[in-house]
Amino acid sequence: MISKLLREFIECADQHVIGRPFHGSPTEIVDRTIGNNFRGLQVKGGFGMGLATAVPWIGFLGYGQEISKGIYPVYLYFKKQKRLILAYGVSATSSPERIWSGLQDPQDIEEYFALQSLGKPAKFGNSLVHSVYDTTQDFDETKLSTDLDAVIDRFHATFADSLPENSDNADELDTSENNDSSTSEIEFRILNFDHDHRVVFSAIRTKPFVLLAGLSGTGKSRLVRTLAYMTCHDSRLRDNPSKPGNFELISVKPNWHDSGELMGYVSRINGEKYITTAFLKFIAKAWRFPGVPFFLCLDEMNLAPVEQYFAEFLSIIETRAAHEGRMNSDFLLSRSQFENPKLYEQVLSDLGFNNKEGFADGISIPTNLVVVGTVNMDETTHSFSRKVLDRAMTIEMNKVDLNSGLDGTAHDWSYPNAFVSPESVLGNYTAGSEVFGLYTESSDVIDYVNRLNKILDGTPFKIAYRVRDEFLIYCYYSSLLKDRPKNWLDLALDEMTAMKVLSRIEGDDSKTSQVLLDFDGVLGDSYAITLAKLKEMRKRLEVSGYTSFWS
Repeated sequence: MISKLLREFIECADQHVIGRPFHGSPTEIVDRTIGNNFRGLQVKGGFGMGLATAVPWIGFLGYGQEISKGIYPVYLYFKKQKRLILAYGVSATSSPERIWSGLQDPQDIEEYFALQSLGKPAKFGNSLVHSVYDTTQDFDETKLSTDLDAVIDRFHATFADSLPENSDNADELDTSENNDSSTSEIEFRILNFDHDHRVVFSAIRTKPFVLLAGLSGTGKSRLVRTLAYMTCHDSRLRDNPSKPGNFELISVKPNWHDSGELMGYVSRINGEKYITTAFLKFIAKAWRFPGVPFFLCLDEMNLAPVEQYFAEFLSIIETRAAHEGRMNSDFLLSRSQFENPKLYEQVLSDLGFNNKEGFADGISIPTNLVVVGTVNMDETTHSFSRKVLDRAMTIEMNKVDLNSGLDGTAHDWSYPNAFVSPESVLGNYTAGSEVFGLYTESSDVIDYVNRLNKILDGTPFKIAYRVRDEFLIYCYYSSLLKDRPKNWLDLALDEMTAMKVLSRIEGDDSKTSQVLLDFDGVLGDSYAITLAKLKEMRKRLEVSGYTSFWS
């Protein structure tokens, strides 16, 4: 989509004579290619003000920034030089109130032109170069997407570094796909490293499938509803004060042994029809509000075998891939799986997809869907296979403070004055290669994972590419948070080790004893979560001869 946008934009711009009246609008091109909302930013463009400009542009705006006054990611087409520059945009008409943060030795466009003997840029000379493309050559779609993601990530990180967490004057971030008035005056909250729910939000951003494990009654399902309140920025979803419209709780039953209760099934009672479930209806609702995180809570998830009733989702979630700024996946429910095609038409009608555009062949996982399963481990529940654990982010909730919440001041089940930004929750990377090199510590992450693999070598717990990628992505998102402590990387690696490595270790003394001891040679003092869990697992092994992550 990015290449299509830019190719059409350039072709239209090339038809215009600089300084003469022109026809056409970048807005029309934007609308039919990527849409006017891209990763939570409003997309605008310009061919000139009445007369064709020498430098047409496409900008990505948010946080109250404008082309005439502000900073922004921007494509600048220098027509005479046949150069398209993706830039860290800086307004020239009026000085911006903020400057780009985290750029190392940036080169402005004027400097680039001088070094390339291109003369003096007609406009935007003070904007900073990220990438330059020769418009006489074919575009590399993968590079375009990776480059644009990097500049947009730096844009969000710039404001995360400069805005106070609860600023009363926080600039607007418009995430409504249709620029609807329901979100136009919403204030957003930028997460910092000390936020109470940083770990769970970072885990979701890395992989929107999370297991919340812990003692019964520790507030696991309550937390999921709380997260929904914190992110429900669209007023159309806030009609019910006791349940945000971006939240659904489905209680898992012990007799679920196939996917029918979630994915639906064909009934032939009183004629053939497809039974549409609450799960499918919630997915359809999420598709209608793409800029809002939607939280599905599978309560008591392991009362039934997860691998059986959740098989389709476990497979399809691994097909997620970032493409042209959007997250795509294979179909969760496809037309081809219906022997009777009329039944698929009935499903679309039941789900309100009367306009079948985008769903004619199937329904995939919405980019904004977050699945959270609450987990208890006792004699009534099933254990998890490594297939499930590899695909999920596992967070333990065993801390209990019996003195908290007694003064009546807790308001976690209410809509906040400032909502957590969708960009702080919804991720846009699935492969480690997409973020490797975007932060200087990425090589340190690989070194750490390799050290872990040395102690796991020869065991069934060894780390493979999926876990490696999630380490890289989780640490990348952590690197963007403001107010990071000096040891932020150790803290992030500690959290990921507990989530993705320790959760997979299970067995008797012959399988686990040496592995648990070998961790001491890899971990530092900052790895408090992992060290505490290792101590617990070793004690359980000593007492019973068998150990696992689960308390």
